[in-house]
Amino acid sequence: MIFDKDGKTPIGHWCKVSFKKTTNEKTGILASYPICYGRTDGKSIWAEYEVVDNMLKFEMIKKAGAWVTVNEEVIEEVKKDTGEDFKQQHQGMDNLRRYFEENPKIGKYLFNKFIEVLKKS
Repeated sequence: MIFDKDGKTPIGHWCKVSFKKTTNEKTGILASYPICYGRTDGKSIWAEYEVVDNMLKFEMIKKAGAWVTVNEEVIEEVKKDTGEDFKQQHQGMDNLRRYFEENPKIGKYLFNKFIEVLKKS
């Protein structure tokens, strides 16, 4: 379960999928992705959550206490490619996720960028 800041209210969960048979004959592969409650029309996969997780994994953001800072190179790339201003500091991971929900052009750009990079690997 994924809980709100109060730690009591569930706002999502992790969905786990096990692949039994695939075209490349790999079996038993387990994939998981976050689901956000309250979304409809096929938008329940929590892409903003995945973007923040991947930004942390690829060191595009740094955590220091309660603050999250976005690397300057990422801000410049987003500005160049989308024309959007990307705020550099956010108080907590939840606020960064919320920022992507409120600025879908930036979130979608980064999501597509991760898909493009991961397809190559």
